[in-house]
Amino acid sequence: MVESVVPLIKDEDELVRRAGIEIINATKDPRTFNNSIKLTNDSAGWVRERAIDALAVLGNKKVGPALIKMLDKEDRKNEHYHPGRPS
Repeated sequence: MVESVVPLIKDEDELVRRAGIEIINATKDPRTFNNSIKLTNDSAGWVRERAIDALAVLGNKKVGPALIKMLDKEDRKNEHYHPGRPS
């Protein structure tokens, strides 16, 4: 099952990747961990969020460092946009 999802999460179409991560979330299979980690860097925010959900369910010890890295990257991406804060 896991092998059949890999082409979906690597697809160029965001909607196909969304379907793939939903399958990963439904299976709760520990073998999907590495693919879920990769999806935390997806260009689509919704895919990243669902990847985090999948990782939380899996509960692997490697999740913490991966999520910190992702959040740091998000923070750097948004560092120039702070509504209400003087530039």
